Amino acid sequence: MDNPPGLECSPGGSECNDRRLAHRWSDSGCVFDDDTLTDNLPRIEALAVELGELGVTWSCNAKANVPYKTLKILKENGLRLLLVGCESGDQKILHNNKKGLLVDVARRFTKDCHTLGIVIHGTFILGLPGETEETIEETIRYAMEIDLYTIRVSLVAAPGSVGAVAAMGAVDVVVSFED
Repeated sequence: MDNPPGLECSPGGSECNDRRLAHRWSDSGCVFDDDTLTDNLPRIEALAVELGELGVTWSCNAKANVPYKTLKILKENGLRLLLVGCESGDQKILHNNKKGLLVDVARRFTKDCHTLGIVIHGTFILGLPGETEETIEETIRYAMEIDLYTIRVSLVAAPGSVGAVAAMGAVDVVVSFED
């Protein structure tokens, strides 16, 4: 498929060079909604440099394992916000549900983001298989500890999980973010 006049995109599909779009996005920014965008570090670093040269403010999805060096390159080139799938604060829940995340690595990642001034919107899932009231409480403590700018919590009702029981009205799940 041909690109519109003035638009050049790389074979990878995410990198674009269009001065008209850059001017349009320079104030409001743009968001790359790709859960794998930060998996290829050389690719995301190159994309960041291109966006930085265009003066674009931007945001993207990321896993909570991007190294400091890469985060620094992203921030220096217009990154404003990362949308991060934190999922759970309980390592056993993450492991049992094959999330491929390590809580300690995510803690380091969020500290790095705070140091660099990168805003984080974290997403969590409550009610995954194996979830208990205790693991939910651990996730709430974790979310408060890593001090995210905003969060989104998805509730799932896996059969037999505390989420399924709560969905049937047998358990009250209360979330409080009091200091």
